[in-house]
Amino acid sequence: MSIVIAGRVSIKADAKEAATERATELATLSRAEEGCNDYRFAFDMEDPNVVLIYEHWESEEALNAHMATPHFMSFTEFIVSVVAGPVDLLRHEVTASRPLFG
Repeated sequence: MSIVIAGRVSIKADAKEAATERATELATLSRAEEGCNDYRFAFDMEDPNVVLIYEHWESEEALNAHMATPHFMSFTEFIVSVVAGPVDLLRHEVTASRPLFG
């Protein structure tokens, strides 16, 4: 079973540049971790103050190891300081995947 984390975080308008820099760093370091299939951030096309989050982990163990890393803990401290609205993150436990088309 793999794990997908997906969601959105509203941030303060004046934090977009810092959020971009910190999220880029976290995503790069996270994708290098064992058990990370993908790790992405993007801004919502309809609300530029909403950060979209997508993570895909091979296992519970890989996700737990990630959440114990200094780069994840540092990013968590940062993002809490710039949150401007609801944080909506969902954990999906995936038992099968296949291409949507084909």
